[in-house]
Amino acid sequence: MGKENKPQIAMPLPFVPRLRSLKSLRSTYARILRALAAGQLDLETARVWIYAVSVYLNIAKAQTEIEVLDRITAIEKRLSEIEKGGSREKRSLSIAK
Repeated sequence: MGKENKPQIAMPLPFVPRLRSLKSLRSTYARILRALAAGQLDLETARVWIYAVSVYLNIAKAQTEIEVLDRITAIEKRLSEIEKGGSREKRSLSIAK
């Protein structure tokens, strides 16, 4: 068996990745890049982790977009109800501003 057939063992991350919030994801992403630049991480392991973090960030982004769209829909619905309700509700809305 030659060296080319020998499976390569990936280097473990030199830190524990935190994947709980967007802030910790960004921090983990930066730590992966710093570890790669410092030679503490091989390219293949860094590539896998960067891909994983990127996918996670895209999922979080999509979830945030859904939440924003839900809030916009609720606001539009409320404004529509106010417009249909008459001038009394419009006045209370303008006073609240």
